[in-house]
Amino acid sequence: MFLNRAAASVRIIRTLVMHDIQTRIGASYLGFAVAIMWPLTHLGVIVAVRALVSKMSPAGDNPIIFFGTGVLPYILCLYPARLMAMTISQKKYILAIPIVNPVQLMFARAVVEIIIALIVGILFWIILTISGIDFVPYNIHAAVQAIGASIYLGITIGIFNAVMGASLGAYYVILFYFVMIGLFIVSGAYFPVYLAPEKMKFYIEYDPLYHLVNWFRSAYYVDQTLIEFDRMYIFEIGAVSLFLGLFLERMLRGKLLR
Repeated sequence: MFLNRAAASVRIIRTLVMHDIQTRIGASYLGFAVAIMWPLTHLGVIVAVRALVSKMSPAGDNPIIFFGTGVLPYILCLYPARLMAMTISQKKYILAIPIVNPVQLMFARAVVEIIIALIVGILFWIILTISGIDFVPYNIHAAVQAIGASIYLGITIGIFNAVMGASLGAYYVILFYFVMIGLFIVSGAYFPVYLAPEKMKFYIEYDPLYHLVNWFRSAYYVDQTLIEFDRMYIFEIGAVSLFLGLFLERMLRGKLLR
């Protein structure tokens, strides 16, 4: 019985994934390209502008590598979390179908966001390589783990955001976006956090983006002063966000379906 229900749910999610791609991205390849180019352009502009402003790298020889390793985890976390926040409110008409529930909508959107995030990360690496910038990490395993953790955190926060966004409306989504900008500014993406005063560093370490940035940078820089981070903190924040999102969805399902 359980296996039958699980199989049916997988089929529903697969159908919802295809529907999400066709409606949000578009049926043409151009629509899919736009969905990828938006975060990729955002990433490229931030890195390029910052590298031009700060021609000397705070660490290492190449400012593109330093700022790239700081901005990429932020983008891979921000976009899934932000776009998933609008899942239920955008797809509420689908919930009129009795066999579809909000959790399936969220998981379908998560699949699409994971695919897009992975493509963005790969294209960013390819573009830098073609431009003559050696963006290959000395520790590939750490880089892959950090990218996976960034997407994981974005998806789990996104599930929480989807419920809150459907309950509180666009104001919540705007508030979340500004919170993420604030967390990004103090994450160390633009500067080595070890240079900050100890009192400030104590508070910065509560920022999950700080740990994502330094996790990713640990794959590129050997200097231990640059790579202080806590892997478990990322998974704890993600687990709490996932639990709260699913718990609130169950508690507020009647409101979400209206």
